[in-house]
Amino acid sequence: LGKDLDQVIELSTVSLKTGKVERLPERIWKEEIVMSNGGTLDFRPGSPEHSAYSADSVLIASQGNMNKSAGIYRLNMTDLSVELVVNTSSWEDQNFNSPNDVVVDPITGAIVFTDPIYGYTQGFRPKPQLGDWVWSFLPLSPRESRG
Repeated sequence: LGKDLDQVIELSTVSLKTGKVERLPERIWKEEIVMSNGGTLDFRPGSPEHSAYSADSVLIASQGNMNKSAGIYRLNMTDLSVELVVNTSSWEDQNFNSPNDVVVDPITGAIVFTDPIYGYTQGFRPKPQLGDWVWSFLPLSPRESRG
C-alpha cells in the first residue's frame, strides 16, 4: 500500500481450520516488522515435536525503510510479541538491503534468506552497501537472536 516512502505492507493471519483472515495489530506491521516480505514457521529442527503444528512463532523478513533497518524477526503467534533475530551482516557490519524470502534448514536450523536490492529500486530503502546475496545465519541455539 502506498508509494515510495509511504509504502506499508499489512500482515494478516489465516486460520487453516476455518479460513478466517485477521489483520495483525497495526503496531506490528507499521513499527516493528516494517515492509515485511517472506516468512516461515519457526520450529526446532530435530526435536520430537518438529512439525508445523508445534511452531508457536514465525520468522519474517523485514525489508525495513529509511527509518528502520532491515532484518529477520520472530513473531510469537500466541502473544504477538516481536523479537529481533538478526539485522546486520557479520561481513563489515553492513545493513542488509531488503531481506525477502526466508527458510529454516530442517537439519542444521540455519536461517537462510535472500537479500535483494528491491527496497532501493522501489524508493523506500537507502542505496545498497551490499550485493544481491543469500545469507545463512546459524544460531547457537534454536532461539538465539543477534541484533
